[in-house]
Amino acid sequence: METKLHRGISQGRLVWYGVGTIVGAGVYALLGEVAAVAGAFSPLSFLGAATAVAFSALSFGELSARYPVAAGEAEFVSRGFASPMLATTVGLLVATAGCVSAATLCDAFVGYARAFVELPDAAVVLALCTALGFVAISGVAHAVGIAVALTALEVAGLLGVGLACAASLAGVLDAGTAAKVAFEAAARGAGGATTAGAPTIDAVGVATGSLLAVYAFLGFEDMVNLAEEVKEPQQTMPRAIAWAVTIATVLYLSFVWLAVSAVPIQALAASPAPLATVLEYTVGSGTRAISAVSLAAMMNGVLVQLIMSARVIFGLAERGSLPAALAYVPERTRTPVVATAVSLVVIVALALWFPLAALARVTSMLALSVFVLVDLALVAIKLRGEPAPDDSIRELPVWVPVTGAVLALGFLVFGLL
Repeated sequence: METKLHRGISQGRLVWYGVGTIVGAGVYALLGEVAAVAGAFSPLSFLGAATAVAFSALSFGELSARYPVAAGEAEFVSRGFASPMLATTVGLLVATAGCVSAATLCDAFVGYARAFVELPDAAVVLALCTALGFVAISGVAHAVGIAVALTALEVAGLLGVGLACAASLAGVLDAGTAAKVAFEAAARGAGGATTAGAPTIDAVGVATGSLLAVYAFLGFEDMVNLAEEVKEPQQTMPRAIAWAVTIATVLYLSFVWLAVSAVPIQALAASPAPLATVLEYTVGSGTRAISAVSLAAMMNGVLVQLIMSARVIFGLAERGSLPAALAYVPERTRTPVVATAVSLVVIVALALWFPLAALARVTSMLALSVFVLVDLALVAIKLRGEPAPDDSIRELPVWVPVTGAVLALGFLVFGLL
């Protein structure tokens, strides 16, 4: 008898799994990269990225409720366009994006690890991936439980650094002028022009920062690939995706605004460990503590990307699009061990050969391509008038996936220019 995946993930765990995927792949890794191009206007870059992905996130929510299967994106595109080849291509794009994203976080992990050990980058990457590989194959409930615990730690760390920024600003300036003065100083430090004391927005810089920051919001799409392991997915999936994106957006906007107000832009842009740099400038201590929390955030991001990539490969193999051996699930763990091993090999190779910023940009481009196809698939399904298979599913108006496709395509074209 064929062994199936275990359906043991609740809505609460799925929400925090999603938050951990998003946040672990965001401020902890990319704050410095976004600050380098958007300067003091980095919050606008994160807001633009949040807007770009929000509509697509809603589309993913409805489609995952309609078709709650592993390799969800491939299934969505197959349902929308009736093209097995296109569906397989999308599935491979998703798995590749997950591996590239995990490799990005491995590189970020190396940057924070230097606060504790001086080891070759390759040794750190191999040790990290080997440990997380064992966690991923041990059982989904166990792995997601660890991801939820790491998420709680990284959110607490982000809140702690944000409070340090707020206290630093309040200690220097009164509450009515702190943001204005720090904002203008940061803009001047980034080389931005000012008019009558107000910084002038660099539209290209903000847009470029938004393209990078899209990477910071990736993760909600990974959630759909756990649909076969989620309890009551028709109700759980759309709610959990919406909550995860909302929580991550609020955290990002609050923290990034405080960070660029309290710390010189040049310092953020040049730092391989931006949160440690924020603490260094605001309180002068605690950098090792936040580096430890940041390491946990990177570990969490790699773990959830590994879990997602393995599920996509497993789902494609189950559909017959990849060799059947990749769908092997042992009775004891009930996890896709072969697919997990393949994902690990790809992640390690990418992490050792490519720099963080390049990996983040490639991940964003791959994800945006998938968003366009998934949004258009939902548009096609709706235009054909196909009803949802479950009456309890709340259907979106067609303009939501249309808007999602337009925004994702706009960012994709901008990134290619």
